[in-house]
Amino acid sequence: EGARRSAGGCLVVSGEAGIGKTALLAASAEAAEGFAVLQTRGVESDAELPFTGMVELVRPIVPLLSRLPERQALALEVALAIRCGTAADQLTLGAAMLNLLTLAAESHPLLVLVDDAQWVDASSAEVFVFAAHRLSADAVLVLVAQRSDEPSVFDDTGLEHLIVPRLDAHEAAELAVR
Repeated sequence: EGARRSAGGCLVVSGEAGIGKTALLAASAEAAEGFAVLQTRGVESDAELPFTGMVELVRPIVPLLSRLPERQALALEVALAIRCGTAADQLTLGAAMLNLLTLAAESHPLLVLVDDAQWVDASSAEVFVFAAHRLSADAVLVLVAQRSDEPSVFDDTGLEHLIVPRLDAHEAAELAVR
């Protein structure tokens, strides 16, 4: 609801493997009526390849790059291997991502989903964290799901965290009845 009122933000959901984090992201996307949805997923075999997480997330909104300031557009184009050039600094890339997400949210709120964040490449994750810290006045909500037993760039970032605990047998039976 905050994103609908241009009071966006970020929530990092952590839990053990198989606890239902991906299902929670899917349910959030389904419930986000009137939102545009962008998503990316960390892939363990791609974790060392810079900006692979950004490529998947930004691909649907690449046409909006033309509306960014030239320096920011170039920074993202180089990072996404759309154009040749010298890699930009993290500040320029972070500002470019922030501005790109806010452009994507101009006509309707935007839900950004990052699943398996523990495997998102560090370059993309650092850009996502930079942007997520600065979304408080925008119609953008970022939901990040990560395993609690593996290190992630999203750990210790000051972003809001929710730990999804394991249900005991009684709680699981109660949930199954509902």
